[in-house]
Amino acid sequence: MAKLFFICGPHCGGKTTIIGRLHHDRVVHFAGDEIGKRLYYERRLNTGIQKHDFEHEVAELELARDVEIAANGHVSCVETWHPGNLAYAAVRNPSSVPALAEMCRRSPMLGVATGIWLRTPVGKIKQRTRTFSDQRDWAEDFYRKIDDQLGACIDLLGLADRTIEVTSEDGLDAVYDTVSAVIRSQAGR
Repeated sequence: MAKLFFICGPHCGGKTTIIGRLHHDRVVHFAGDEIGKRLYYERRLNTGIQKHDFEHEVAELELARDVEIAANGHVSCVETWHPGNLAYAAVRNPSSVPALAEMCRRSPMLGVATGIWLRTPVGKIKQRTRTFSDQRDWAEDFYRKIDDQLGACIDLLGLADRTIEVTSEDGLDAVYDTVSAVIRSQAGR
């Protein structure tokens, strides 16, 4: 039976690095990227001002990937996933959230997903960002707003009791060890 773990949280929390390492260490069979971030780099988008059609495109791509994950029957880990995508929409296009949440509820993985919410301390986004090194104040403000929406989005999808908060202040190795232990215990490894 397929098992899905999602790692969400704001920019600069270590999501990409941790997921790559989980895959490298064979804790998970499949490591999925953040679809919105991939589109950002491919299309050179302004991440702060995407419209409703972008939010729907990301949700549809996420749902298609969920179908593949359900079919593969393995332990998978993806970055941001539906709660994170909803949090972006809640900041950029709040009126699109109800329709997007209904789309997310169609996921075949929703009932078996476990979340890990990496909590990045205030000021760390500004300090750590390379992507927005010329807009550090904007990045801290924008991604703090995303993080502020995550709890409500996790709850909206019925994932609150299956999402664990981990502070990303403890250093990447310590955070990785915590995340790895959670996945190993939940996946029966």
